[in-house]
Amino acid sequence: MNFVCSFRAIAWLYIVFGSFAVLTGVAYVAIAMTQGGGDPAGAAIQALLALALVISSCYFLKKVPAALMALRLLTGLLIVFLLYNHANSGYQNNTGSWIGLMLYIVPLCFILFKLNSSGAKLFIENDEI
Repeated sequence: MNFVCSFRAIAWLYIVFGSFAVLTGVAYVAIAMTQGGGDPAGAAIQALLALALVISSCYFLKKVPAALMALRLLTGLLIVFLLYNHANSGYQNNTGSWIGLMLYIVPLCFILFKLNSSGAKLFIENDEI
């Protein structure tokens, strides 16, 4: 039962924080486009990635088999984008910046490994609540 709850917890974390990321990303795009400056294209890509994570998590909770593969791919993309964004931010030599990045990357890697486990497939195939 704890194993099943942990997959539900991952999905709900993606839904809650992903929804917040979509809202803030769209707001950033709107501000950047109306007032100039910033990177509206990059923010739009990140908002779309967050929206895809939210949708995939909802389908994962409904036990749709394709949602598991989508969550695996989107989590991997999120890790790559976080590393890419950090590399291009100009804060590479700041120790606090690297520590902050690891606070995001380590849990995401744990989630990715958990989604790639055999238990994730069992969660989708199991019809019990």
